[in-house]
Amino acid sequence: MRNKNSWLVLIVLLVAFSLWVDLSKTLLVYNPFNDQPLIERDVDTKLGLDLRGGLQALLEADVPAETEVTAEDLLNAKNILQNRANALGVSEVVMQTAGDRRIVAEFPGVTNPEEVVAAPFQANRFA
Repeated sequence: MRNKNSWLVLIVLLVAFSLWVDLSKTLLVYNPFNDQPLIERDVDTKLGLDLRGGLQALLEADVPAETEVTAEDLLNAKNILQNRANALGVSEVVMQTAGDRRIVAEFPGVTNPEEVVAAPFQANRFA
């Protein structure tokens, strides 16, 4: 009988801990000896493009058709655009290469297309 009660107590404690983490936006655990935070994390749920809405942009290399665009060139362009998009403060920007000449960018939570186009996609933004 004691073994069953131990499992029940463990399950109740796990459920209570799960609810505490799920219902709070930040996880903050203090050290009981000196009142300094041991753990401080943002555990707020971040919704993606499908649930939160946002914008998706399809970019294609603007070079003559006979010019070869290598996978390395496309990867470098994607990394540069991703770094610039992070300057917007948009969380979880997803950029993927698509085919030989395209990059697909997804911006969850962004509703202003001019903001997306003006910030990361202008070549002279930091000049």
